[in-house]
Amino acid sequence: MTMSAMSAIPACPECERLNQKSRVYPGGSSTTLLGGNFYFRDEDGVTHHHDPNRIRDSYRCSKGHLWEESYIQPCHSCDWAKKLT
Repeated sequence: MTMSAMSAIPACPECERLNQKSRVYPGGSSTTLLGGNFYFRDEDGVTHHHDPNRIRDSYRCSKGHLWEESYIQPCHSCDWAKKLT
């Protein structure tokens, strides 16, 4: 796990709902494995990266709650990934 990923560890949604505090520990991470080249240059010369692979991260908190979060890596040139969620 990279340092940037570690800084993005979310709060436990169940503890937040119950107004409790807890420590959160990252579990595993998995991704779909669609192959291909997902980079392209658009008509205006802007490079895009539209990778449709979904990443799923799992977490547990010190109170015993377990949950997963799923996302697609965003394109830094447009809001393509937001259209898929």
